[in-house]
Amino acid sequence: YDETLDGIGCKEDLPNFYINACGKISAPGTYFVTSSLSSGLEGCLQIEDTRDVILDGQGNSISIGKSANIGAISVKNSKNIKIRGFHFLENIVSNTAPKTIIALSGVAQSAIQNNVFKSKGNVMTDIYLIDSSDNEISNNQFENDGSDEINEKKKFCASKGVKFIIADVFSKGG
Repeated sequence: YDETLDGIGCKEDLPNFYINACGKISAPGTYFVTSSLSSGLEGCLQIEDTRDVILDGQGNSISIGKSANIGAISVKNSKNIKIRGFHFLENIVSNTAPKTIIALSGVAQSAIQNNVFKSKGNVMTDIYLIDSSDNEISNNQFENDGSDEINEKKKFCASKGVKFIIADVFSKGG
């Protein structure tokens, strides 16, 4: 995915934004997260009704507490979105853990790359895609520090149109 194409083959300079708090993203651009974040009841970052967004965690973490559905990032009705460079830390050891870390709904031609998902084994699905197409999930690392064995089937849920790259790494921490 070329992060500088505007959809008709012309290069476009996307504006840079620097964020240090949870919130909504609804305009094209490159968003650099400048500090670690903590998710609230409805998750942390929402990307909605836009295109051409790069969300770069720059190695920062999103700590995930109790949440109804989405633990960290939700993307809805968008195209050409790239989520990269995050450490997702699920710190809950109970049945109140979020159901999903990243959720994509109605998303096309996007990528989730170079992230670390670290959990205690309670998250139902790390990455959830529905009604989305031509998306790529690659070069991510999935770790479980809990007593449960890693279950690759619980890490992804997709309705269609996902290209998984084998470079994703699954490991059980100590």
